[in-house]
Amino acid sequence: MRSNLEALAWISEVVGKDPYLVQASGGNTSFKEAGYITVKASGKLLCDAGKENIFMRLDLKAVHALVSSESEDLGAAVVETKQNKRASIETSMHAIMRHPYVIHTHPVDVIARSIQVEGRALVNENLKGISWKWVEYARPGLPLSKQIGLELKGDTPDVLILCNHGLVVGGGTAEEALKLHSEVVERLRLSPREIVQADLTQLKKIVDNIPGSYIPQGERIHTLGTDKWSLTLLNKNPPYPDHVVFCGTRPWIYGDNSYWPPEGTLYGIVPKVGVFLTGDANKATEEMLTALAEVYSRIPLDSEVRLLSDSQCNELVLWDAEKYRRKLMEF
Repeated sequence: MRSNLEALAWISEVVGKDPYLVQASGGNTSFKEAGYITVKASGKLLCDAGKENIFMRLDLKAVHALVSSESEDLGAAVVETKQNKRASIETSMHAIMRHPYVIHTHPVDVIARSIQVEGRALVNENLKGISWKWVEYARPGLPLSKQIGLELKGDTPDVLILCNHGLVVGGGTAEEALKLHSEVVERLRLSPREIVQADLTQLKKIVDNIPGSYIPQGERIHTLGTDKWSLTLLNKNPPYPDHVVFCGTRPWIYGDNSYWPPEGTLYGIVPKVGVFLTGDANKATEEMLTALAEVYSRIPLDSEVRLLSDSQCNELVLWDAEKYRRKLMEF
């Protein structure tokens, strides 16, 4: 028999090791017992749950009180104050869910459905028999928690589809939560378009002329440059928060007024050729770009999509909580 903490670590590691569900330090998990909530710490990796303590314990009543007072600083609710960690920015969302175990992930299939204008109808067709709610986009943290409260109106669904964000699933046990999470992801699965191959020979010539740059691993990431529809979408605002946090708001396009990336550029898109990363990029950059490529490859050609507005992007870039999380991923 696993303890609650062991069970939480188990489900965290399972979802955290699947890049279709979780990328970089995205996603979070929690369990509640005896008036406390144990939740993943900000910036920690779910896939590390089996080898280190990535969690924090907070007083649940104190969390609710702080959220009611519209405070995003949950430090006063933390029980183990000596830890050099911050509770997840989405702790308040976990606290709202009534279930003992909660899993929040960013599945590429769920995101692909959620950013389509007809997304709610598409989800509804596939989740019949499951207790779920659609939640319109709001910035993670307190605004999202308030939006969830408005959408739930006293209901206690087992599943939340967060528009332009991801998936939240609750269960009475770790096993129930993980099983339901898997079922929802499977029901909402989409088929990606066929990969348009990168021109690695041409890409290498470009990379060789830009010190510190390199070609990322994997085929799908290059479709951001080789797939016409994906490139069209990429030139618009990002579709969800984590892409803004780890990759910025706009791509740098090779040959579009410049053949040399400005200082601080993380990646470059070479139309019809592929993608390269600069020396300022890290593992999180590559994971997020790959995830975006997976999302866009699942969006039907010429379909209407809802992307983040300029103001929504700016509040993410300037938010201290996300600056902290971004800093932790600089490796």
